[in-house]
Amino acid sequence: MSEEFESFTPPIEHEENKIEELPPNAWGMPERPEDVISPQENIEVKNEVFSLNKWITMAPGMEIDQFGKTEQWQPVTDEECKMTYASNNGVMAFVDGAGRESVAPYTSDRIQALKDAGYKEGSFWVPLSNSEEPTNPELRNQWLKMREEGWEQNRKEAMERHLELYRAEAEKKGIKEVTGEWFVADGVEAEHITNGKMTFDKNTDGYSMGVGRLESVGCYASNNGVMAFVDGAGRESVAPYTSDRIQALKDAGYKEGSFWVPLSNSEEPTNPELRNQWLKMREEGWEQNRQWLKMREEGWEQNR
Repeated sequence: MSEEFESFTPPIEHEENKIEELPPNAWGMPERPEDVISPQENIEVKNEVFSLNKWITMAPGMEIDQFGKTEQWQPVTDEECKMTYASNNGVMAFVDGAGRESVAPYTSDRIQALKDAGYKEGSFWVPLSNSEEPTNPELRNQWLKMREEGWEQNRKEAMERHLELYRAEAEKKGIKEVTGEWFVADGVEAEHITNGKMTFDKNTDGYSMGVGRLESVGCYASNNGVMAFVDGAGRESVAPYTSDRIQALKDAGYKEGSFWVPLSNSEEPTNPELRNQWLKMREEGWEQNRQWLKMREEGWEQNR
């Protein structure tokens, strides 16, 4: 990589932007009793996200491509933009005290590092935020890798936030673990004889939560001899309707609700292993219900 494209640890030298010195181990770094960490080193320790693999520094005249059109990037010249950051379309950028601009995918650790370093939110055009990519092959590969890693990091963090919402709803409703054999329908692809293939919603895909899932935590519903419930993680499980299953749900604190029940309209999983599992459960459920009906008939006959 040529020198003009190297990333850097942005200096924070302006009097108005000086950062309070921290104790040596304030950021989880090993203590070094043999010496004292300088204020500048404290800044570098504090802002680990300013490392080479976390940001790309834009060099004046850098060529960027947008849908086949190549342009040369020019830096921000407004003095008011120094020591500020901005974001657009999942990409963030900051301008340091020397006027140098760096970009990266928007992630929680990067935004926190900028705030911790004394940067303020500003307003300026954010490079690489409208599908542009560097034309330099090495930089382009670095950017695409950073972007993919940023997306994955954001997806995982969003999933955890969604799961925390489900857990809080489950705690509020006081539900417990449900016993018995159930088929987890989240994300399963199924096929209907006339409606074709479909994929059931998941509790979360890292971008959005399943439609109506949060409200349905702690609830069960049934349709055409199939029942479903939404557990404390927002997952939807289904099984043939049987008396022991409905009792297990009630014992676990679940209440009857109203929502769409997967696999209740003759659709079947397309995955052969899952399909066999479901058909076996369905046949066993039917047999259990037949036995129950037979016992009921025999009881009626005996009473007569």
